[in-house]
Amino acid sequence: MFTHPCYIQRNTNQLRSELERLNYQLFASYDADADCIYCFDGYYWPKHLSDCIKSAVSVKRDLGINVVFCGDNKDAFLSIAALCDDRDIYQKFVIEEDGEYYPDYERTSDSYPVYFSQGDMVDFDDAALVHCRHHKASAMEIIEYYGLDKIQPTDPSNP
Repeated sequence: MFTHPCYIQRNTNQLRSELERLNYQLFASYDADADCIYCFDGYYWPKHLSDCIKSAVSVKRDLGINVVFCGDNKDAFLSIAALCDDRDIYQKFVIEEDGEYYPDYERTSDSYPVYFSQGDMVDFDDAALVHCRHHKASAMEIIEYYGLDKIQPTDPSNP
């Protein structure tokens, strides 16, 4: 089950394809004029920014869940959208310390190829992950890494 709702101020075929690869499903009919993509509970909606903002406010008010605005950062958006509590595939990991060996950890061919290391992004290296203590990145760690807590949506229809 996906754990964190988010939206991005972009709407491309590539992003929609990546979401479907993560097992998101299109919720409503496709709007070719939509300038954003909104993800919640395993579904994605191409919407206009003003509608994304309204949806995020409603989810916060009604469910007490913060919806993460990713600006136009594709990597941050896919990292948040991939957060899932029942699988590790496509997840980001934080490398905690060097020197530990985890012989039973096996990377699947579909793993997302980027991991965090002490606040810096590193390319996937099988040895780096297998030989290091690591944990699945939390939403807060991803938000802090990409600086998403510093950006706010600006609704062009509501100046």
